[in-house]
Amino acid sequence: MVDEIVCLLVSWWGVREEEEDSGLLVFWWGVREEEEDSGLLVFWWGVREEEEDSGLLVSFVGISHVVSNFSQCEEFFLNKKTPNIPTILKDGKVQNQTRYKPICQKYQNTYRFATLYDTTNRIPVFSAYKFTGAVKGRPSQAWMIEPQVKSINLTNQAVDADYEKNNLSMDRGHLLPCQYAADIDAKKSTFTLTNAVPQASSFNRVSWRKMECSVKKILESNCIDANGKLKANLVTGAVPGNNYLNKVNIPSSMWTAFCCYNRNTKKWIAQGYWGKNEKSVKPPLITLKDLEEELAKAYSTNPNPVKVFPDECPRNVKDIKRKRRLVKEVEGDKDRKRQREEMDDCGILVQGTVPKPNQKRYKPICQLFNNAYRFATLYDTTNRIPVFSAYKFTGDGGKRPVPAPWMIEPQARNQDYKNSNIVNRGHLFPCMHADDDEAKESTFTLTNIVPQVETFNVGSWEEMEENVKKKMEQSCKDNNIKIEAYVVTGAVPSDNPVNKLNDRVGTWKPAQLRREIYAAWVILILLSLLSMCRMIYWGCLKISQPLPHVT
Repeated sequence: MVDEIVCLLVSWWGVREEEEDSGLLVFWWGVREEEEDSGLLVFWWGVREEEEDSGLLVSFVGISHVVSNFSQCEEFFLNKKTPNIPTILKDGKVQNQTRYKPICQKYQNTYRFATLYDTTNRIPVFSAYKFTGAVKGRPSQAWMIEPQVKSINLTNQAVDADYEKNNLSMDRGHLLPCQYAADIDAKKSTFTLTNAVPQASSFNRVSWRKMECSVKKILESNCIDANGKLKANLVTGAVPGNNYLNKVNIPSSMWTAFCCYNRNTKKWIAQGYWGKNEKSVKPPLITLKDLEEELAKAYSTNPNPVKVFPDECPRNVKDIKRKRRLVKEVEGDKDRKRQREEMDDCGILVQGTVPKPNQKRYKPICQLFNNAYRFATLYDTTNRIPVFSAYKFTGDGGKRPVPAPWMIEPQARNQDYKNSNIVNRGHLFPCMHADDDEAKESTFTLTNIVPQVETFNVGSWEEMEENVKKKMEQSCKDNNIKIEAYVVTGAVPSDNPVNKLNDRVGTWKPAQLRREIYAAWVILILLSLLSMCRMIYWGCLKISQPLPHVT
């Protein structure tokens, strides 16, 4: 039996327009004999710079194994024992070898993790991997594809086009997260579509991502083995749903589980997370036992149980301490300590700094007005709205200034809000909370503004701001009887791609979709045509004896 099938991308060159790649030349060769389900799975996908208009010339060889079992990459399973999902994988043996494909994910001649892939639903069942520490950053890496050994026409797996320009707000969601990888090559290896599923955008980018950060901190704090090395085993999977993104199944639920030895307690620890693949759903922390019971229901394995990890992993651990950092702050003669949770570079703002992967998008602004700093804003240049504004409340400085022109810096524009009868410019740092006239004027910057539904802005939200102001005036007085309170107000972007104001600024509902807008345009066009006809008529009409006046 021949050991390798090699896929070589010889060259690529073309001009990219409207995110289209042109010109692809691929040569591949290989010989395969004997077992149908063994052999090598080849993968490569070209690098595409998002804002490059010129072509690339690339050469690359990549190899990954499709195998009959996981014996070649059993190191990624705790004690070399694969999960038991009786209807799919039992005692390391795939039950339906035509549908489910074990993959030993190989990149740059090194095995990185293991995946069980469902060729019918075109999504992975799970990816299994080891966590031994992670480097920061996210590589500039395009998504890779992995042609099946039986056919290289990609009919058995997802491809990049399945995810592009979809109107369901679905992301390519990693099973093995990029942020868990131990080096740059390991990070790049996670960008294969056999390690990804369609994930609701807000679920992937917010709650699931926060869960990944939380688990990472738990592992770093608790998973130190007897040799003093950081080591944990994880399995992350997806349960197929009833809906599809093109030909790719959209999972109904996502899950992850970890198990490791803690040398300090001399005990094994294990836990899991389970979350529905829906927007703004926070995956709850559950015991390993509860997770396995959920999987048994999802895959109808009863009375045969699901086992994600071997018996040494405890099934009923509920609480595990996360690593926290004590920060000492000085205020006058008093020392106080507060606990601030350490976060990874997956966050928007980490310990006062925007992580490098997000620095182009999120901009910290110290709002300066008349040579004095008034408040602070973190601004999202992609959605053109602030993430939050933070300010200190020291009492109300009187009435709203008149007039109060809106200032730009420049991101959102004043024109973006004009001609809309649905949304207002909604303050984050409200004018009514400023303590003097100049501070009030400083709030009228569009980097402190989001589109707010008019009835919400001037109704319940304004009432809430007034109530909070009164509460702070009554309750937030320091030892010198001075009012002092710290406030942060923010906005969560809509995950619906059509929710834009003038196709630029993120909002609740697009004003341009209202029928009144279209009716106004029709009337304007008709009036323009009428005026044009009138001008042509008077320009062509010859009057030999015009009347001096009409009585």
